[in-house]
Amino acid sequence: MSHARKIGIAAVVAALVLLFAIAVPFGDELQPGGATKALSNVKQVGLALRLYADDFHGLLPASLQALLPDYISSSGKSLIDDLEFLTPGANLDEIDPKTPMLRSVSPIDGRVVVVRADDSVELRPRK
Repeated sequence: MSHARKIGIAAVVAALVLLFAIAVPFGDELQPGGATKALSNVKQVGLALRLYADDFHGLLPASLQALLPDYISSSGKSLIDDLEFLTPGANLDEIDPKTPMLRSVSPIDGRVVVVRADDSVELRPRK
């Protein structure tokens, strides 16, 4: 085998190793039900809460069920079933923007997704 061919094979192997190293940390987020999907779903409910508060002079609903069907379609009911609503009935204009409004724990990997009053989303590692 020539020296140039060995270098070519080594370059291909190095490229494959690099691609594998990049893909592995994000593998569970690419699977259905992974962290990316959970983050997106909780963020959507957070935005629905903001829309509700805009329509009701800053007041959040007493429960997430109040978002159905005007702010979340009935087919999206499953989005709210596993969420913990941390600020029911609060006035969005009067609470600290960093106050957590929603929390969800992924049943797949135990990660926690939190949506704050300022619409920021945090993905906390599994405990």
